Amino acid sequence: MSLIKDKFKFIVIIEFVFSFWTFNIFVEIGVGLLMMLILSLITADTKEEFLSIRKFYKLVTITFGVAVIFLVVNNIVKNPNDFFSIETLKEFILPIFLLIVLLPVFYGLAVYNLYENIFLKLRIDILEKKKMKKSVIKYCNINLNKLDIVYKFIMKNGQRDLEQFFYNQ
Repeated sequence: MSLIKDKFKFIVIIEFVFSFWTFNIFVEIGVGLLMMLILSLITADTKEEFLSIRKFYKLVTITFGVAVIFLVVNNIVKNPNDFFSIETLKEFILPIFLLIVLLPVFYGLAVYNLYENIFLKLRIDILEKKKMKKSVIKYCNINLNKLDIVYKFIMKNGQRDLEQFFYNQ
């Protein structure tokens, strides 16, 4: 559930509104330059020697951001029917719907991947391996956190104390 909360933030709405229109070539090039400036600003934030350039980058970023916000608001005011329509609502809801629908698929793939990694690490005879697989499945079920704990335990200790690990849990 926290994954959905992380994905659905206010920035999603802002990004959708800003990407709804195609601006003139100078604004679009400016967006690319702004991204480079933001990356430089992130780098400049890491060291004190870049304090003067950091102030300049922040000023340019704020100025460009205000200009783009002005253009977006101007477009919404001039053409409200373009933005406030059923088609726009569908375009906004589709990625959210796809995220919610595909989340169980990705979760299942993650569970399968961890099970596969755990089972590949078990290097014992076939009968003992089947017993260990059943123990892992019984303990973890489809809980990614438990699977991760078992995987890290095997990576750290090998399979030697795995039975004791399940007995203590």
